[in-house]
Amino acid sequence: MTRAVRPYGSWPSPISPERLVTGAASPGEVAVDGDDVWWSEARPAEGGRTALVRRRRDGTREEVLGDRPAPDDRTWNARTALLEYGGGAWCVESGVVTFAQWDDQRLHRLVADDPDAVPTPLTPEPASPRGLRYGDLVALDRGWVLAVREAHPGEAGAPADAGEPVHQVVAVPTDGSAVDDPDRVRVLVSGPDFLASPRPGPARLAWVRWDHPRMPWDGTELCVAGLGRDDRGAPVLRDEGAVVAGGPEEAVVQPEWGPDGTLWFCSDARDGWWNLHRIADAGGAGPDAAPEVVAPVDAEVGGARWVAGMRWFAPLADGRLLVTVTGHGATGVGLVTPGPPGTGSESPLARLALELAGAPVTLVSHLAAGPGPTQAWSWPAPDGPRPRRCCSTCRRGPPPPPPTGAGAGGPCPPSAPSTWPPPAGPAPSARRATSGSGPTTSPCPSPSPSRARAAAPPTASSTGRPAPPRWRPTANGRPCW
Repeated sequence: MTRAVRPYGSWPSPISPERLVTGAASPGEVAVDGDDVWWSEARPAEGGRTALVRRRRDGTREEVLGDRPAPDDRTWNARTALLEYGGGAWCVESGVVTFAQWDDQRLHRLVADDPDAVPTPLTPEPASPRGLRYGDLVALDRGWVLAVREAHPGEAGAPADAGEPVHQVVAVPTDGSAVDDPDRVRVLVSGPDFLASPRPGPARLAWVRWDHPRMPWDGTELCVAGLGRDDRGAPVLRDEGAVVAGGPEEAVVQPEWGPDGTLWFCSDARDGWWNLHRIADAGGAGPDAAPEVVAPVDAEVGGARWVAGMRWFAPLADGRLLVTVTGHGATGVGLVTPGPPGTGSESPLARLALELAGAPVTLVSHLAAGPGPTQAWSWPAPDGPRPRRCCSTCRRGPPPPPPTGAGAGGPCPPSAPSTWPPPAGPAPSARRATSGSGPTTSPCPSPSPSRARAAAPPTASSTGRPAPPRWRPTANGRPCW
């Protein structure tokens, strides 16, 4: 066999982009509606369309949008271009789903339990194509949906000479009245360069804001204002609101209201790690509204908000919280049992039997996505206390044939977390592979003889701040996670 050395990046690979995505379907955002589990599913074979899938209590699955008639032969695609990165493109309550349609970015509504129903628009046509974008959706009640709206120059709330889009928190009526009357879309919050995570609570609204040049992992502010209704029943803010947490050097993400009115959120104020915090009286916005860290740990309970709708914890009906904890190259799912106000640092954090090691994790409302193939789990399951897998990264249809010819090597061994610098022995190394197409380096580490529980800590280059100390909690001499 003749070997030839080619310039880097020019060697012919037997693995094509088509081979990587043929038939693939990956779960994305996940939500719980009663006993049903919903998730979005990216489908490269369908032009990158984002489908909505529902899993019933009895285990049956159905695609919610795929077979519904659509005008102009369009394809229903639940995806938003908010901030270009997207996220939070849909929300569901009592079987009624509201979603952003990709091609025009307008919000649509569908009664999923009606087999003859079709999605109907909720928001007006923008002045320019895709000029009004909606994301970070959350249902306020059956009559209204809250969203972050991105108005491009020339659209409502954004002057034609505006140098960049304007962000607003808006309330959209679900009866479709705003299609012909744009004023029915009520602007609740405007002004900051960026707005995120509108979360309605008992007579209150929480949201996150920040301004240029900060990014959401640099510094954000958590705000709370009174939420009421006007004489027509439309949502209104009763005051200007107040900042209850955050600042230029503190990154707050994911505000959530607990069943008792406690405001929960993740913040990195303590020592650089995102940890769970609470405000017992967020409506006061005064001295009694001081944030308190709960179940602190030298690991990440939270993360960088790259897209809208990201979640790292979920308040449960019994007052506990389901959380993801990431540290030392592994991610686990845990339960926090909070004590009374003032005892947050003493609140226990117990590990669930479900471990998600060595892979990114998404946690939304009783669900987690896990190792290797991305997976979604429901907990507790309707038929018992053990977690139940709802969906997984899969291929819809038969897998493609294995690659042949030069360069068609064997499969890479599964990756495993490792420590750097290593405690002893040789440093981790990449495996060098050669083929008829010339030398290449494959980033496939040698299989580890045992599961490692440590990884390189975050660095200043990846987080924008000095790296905090490593996380090494133990219980009875054994790692907790």
